Parts: sequence; structure tokens; C-alpha cells
Amino acid sequence: MDYSEWLVATFSSSLPDVGSIDVPALENGLGASFPQDYLRVMRSLPQFSLDEYIGIMGPESLVRSHPPAQEALRRAFEGEEGFYVDDGYGHASVVNQGEFIRFSELLKFGSTSTSSSLYWQMVEGCSDDWPVLVGSKGVWYKYNVNFSEFLYRVLHGSISCPLLVDEDWPDDEIEADVWR
Repeated sequence: MDYSEWLVATFSSSLPDVGSIDVPALENGLGASFPQDYLRVMRSLPQFSLDEYIGIMGPESLVRSHPPAQEALRRAFEGEEGFYVDDGYGHASVVNQGEFIRFSELLKFGSTSTSSSLYWQMVEGCSDDWPVLVGSKGVWYKYNVNFSEFLYRVLHGSISCPLLVDEDWPDDEIEADVWR
């Protein structure tokens, strides 16, 4: 299944058309290539929110917010360089086990109305293989799926992410709107 096609088919009718995106210039400014599934979605959907709960940044906002988002992580973690994640779940406290994730590897692509953020871990190799991380100051979850599969699975309840999913959300009717 192409999860990016599902996102576009499901939400494009409720959102305005997207203008042109200068992807090469934005990737040059970022110093990395965007995941292709993300670009397929963002070429059809503007920066959007789902139920005014999860907001997904457009490429321009993502590039513009990258340095400030990294600085905010460093401030929140009082000068630490990163955190450990073990089996998809980790606490930001000093635990010397599992995989160490450096803040410099994180690229924020969204946030929630409850102050959690969504990131890619910019690992070496193809950006299409970047894992998704969801976190706040103390708790982080890592998912080895791409952007569109992550959103699809969250919306269908086939992925466990306590920072995003609870008994009230998502429900059967999810609304998309332009996110500002």
C-alpha cells in the first residue's frame, strides 16, 4: 500500500491546493533531501493539521524552524547532546542503554496541541528510511516506519504511541485543515 497516496486521497478534498514548492532550494538550505513520501504528500496537501491536534509542517516551515527547534531541544535538556531510546521507547533521563539519539540528528516535522513533537532521525543513507520519533521533554518513542506509514498507522490504531493516541483520539471521523 502507498500510504502517501492514502493520505492525499483521504484529506485533499478538504484542503486548498498547494502552490509550487522549490524542493532543490529547500533541500539545499536544509543540507539533506526530504523523504519522498513526505514530498508526495506535501505537493498535494498544504501544511495541515488533523483534528486540530497533530500539525504537519510544510517544507518551507520545516527548513525555517530547523535551527530553532534544535536549540529548543538543547535548552529543554539542559545542555545534553541527546538521549537513549530502547526498543522504541525511551526516557530522556541519563540511562546508558539502548540507542543514543543525538539532537543534531533530529529534524522536526510536526507537533501536537499537547506539546509533543514529531521528528525524523536523519540517519545515514536514504532519507526515505529515516525513522520517526515522537517526544516531549521526558518520554520518546521511535518507530522504524516512514512518515506516511506512521500517520496512517496512528490514524488506524495499528501503532501504539501514548503521546498521540488515547481513548478519545483518533476517532472514525478525522478532519484536516490548514495548519498555521
